[in-house]
Amino acid sequence: MLGDDTEDESEECASALFSPLEMPEEPTNPKEAWEGPNGKEWKKASDEEMGSIIKNDTFDLVNLPPGRKAISSKWLFKRKTDADSNIERYKSRLVAKGYHQQKKNDYNEVYAQVVKGTTLRTLLAAAAIKGWVVKQMDIVTAFLNGVLEEETYMEQPEGYNNGIGRVWKLKKALYGLKQDPRQWYIKLREVSASLPQRPINLCPCLARRDVEKRWMRVHQKKYLEALAANFGKSEGHVTTPLPSGFKCVKGPGEENFGEEERHLFHSLVGSLMYVVVHTRPDAALATGQQARVVQCPNEEQVADGERVAKYLGQTATIGLQYSAAAQRRQKGADGVEPGRLFLTAFSDASWASEPEDMTSMGGFICYIGGGPTVWESKKQVDQALSSVEFEYMALFCAIREVVW
Repeated sequence: MLGDDTEDESEECASALFSPLEMPEEPTNPKEAWEGPNGKEWKKASDEEMGSIIKNDTFDLVNLPPGRKAISSKWLFKRKTDADSNIERYKSRLVAKGYHQQKKNDYNEVYAQVVKGTTLRTLLAAAAIKGWVVKQMDIVTAFLNGVLEEETYMEQPEGYNNGIGRVWKLKKALYGLKQDPRQWYIKLREVSASLPQRPINLCPCLARRDVEKRWMRVHQKKYLEALAANFGKSEGHVTTPLPSGFKCVKGPGEENFGEEERHLFHSLVGSLMYVVVHTRPDAALATGQQARVVQCPNEEQVADGERVAKYLGQTATIGLQYSAAAQRRQKGADGVEPGRLFLTAFSDASWASEPEDMTSMGGFICYIGGGPTVWESKKQVDQALSSVEFEYMALFCAIREVVW
């Protein structure tokens, strides 16, 4: 189910969510960081980053071989805050400009596996029902542990150049390289092979649970409040993501929109999609409508997108809730042995609901532990000849996900 929470309960939750929407402005280059306000803190953070790189034996200082090009690097600076936006520490990170890499010279394969959101939500539902204890961990400078398979050269970073005209020959991965995720995955797979369990990626949400009651709730309250503060600023209260009778029709877009306005709308839609994918299936249809016009929005469509952000902000404490008691109330769950997982799936379709091409909208949602674990709302490519036909098409999508 989609569960709500009270303010005092949400304050007990520990945030594992990186929320760029609330961050104050950070320095954009080393000179601005090291010579500006809080310069000592930024320089200390940069020294710590370099110390980690050197300690990890990431590079050798060599002469650049003839015919090879060295990519450049960049310093990034970020203030890390707690749940109340108080600065906890200053973070400095050296990243390679991977977009300068040349395929077959600097890298080859880049594919790396990551956990699917459905898998993670199913795990959390199972933990709530069975009373499992869920643990997580953070691996410091994780990508620096990956061993490179190709020869990659990089210019010495600003502020740490010894002036002898040499370059770094990277032996291990550095943030920003195209092959970083793959090399880290390979390293993690090697280590996990010796463990009795596999490591699970961190959940990008807030989670609160009661082991005795076998209950868990996952939400993104902090992120949604920041999202609404940035985009959903209009006054008034809304009870639905979009108004009744809403129809999304692509148009020529707003001619007066400049690059900045379009970028802001792109940022809004991307933020909405991030939330919908993880914890808010109730906004999936509305967000999908905004994604259709992301390249050419007009003022009315921008206002619709801001309404979705406003709705999510006003319902920020709503999230996914899993419990053994809720599973017993699922449709068809009568007689299911306590502690066993039970899955219920629903599908629906609206025949020829799209005015542009008379295609249909279809969607499905699956429940375990009384809460959603996977959902989808999308426009179908194929045209159906009847409502029954398209209901079967939507049902097929649900069954395909269940079988997976």
